[in-house]
Amino acid sequence: MVHQMENNLQLLENNMDNVLKTAEMLGGAHQEARVIYAVELMSVHMEHLKRHHATVSEEMLEVRKLLHRRKGRLHSDSTDDTRPVQTFITTADTSQGQHHLTSNSV
Repeated sequence: MVHQMENNLQLLENNMDNVLKTAEMLGGAHQEARVIYAVELMSVHMEHLKRHHATVSEEMLEVRKLLHRRKGRLHSDSTDDTRPVQTFITTADTSQGQHHLTSNSV
């Protein structure tokens, strides 16, 4: 009877070891699944950031081009700009001591 109990205890110990090993493997599998999900999520986020960066870079390049064109117009002597330039002329009315500002499109 004692011998049978010792055998049963040994069998129970072996089964507990198997359960513990299986639980560790299952925990490892769950941890691996969580890591894989996190990596996939980071990958999707990285792709989103790349698209956003490309869009912002394109917009910035367009703004730079526009600023360079406008800066060039301010410093150029050419009058080939298609938009009319508005100038203001100040005239003095000496009879009443007032100055008048009039607009003139060139």
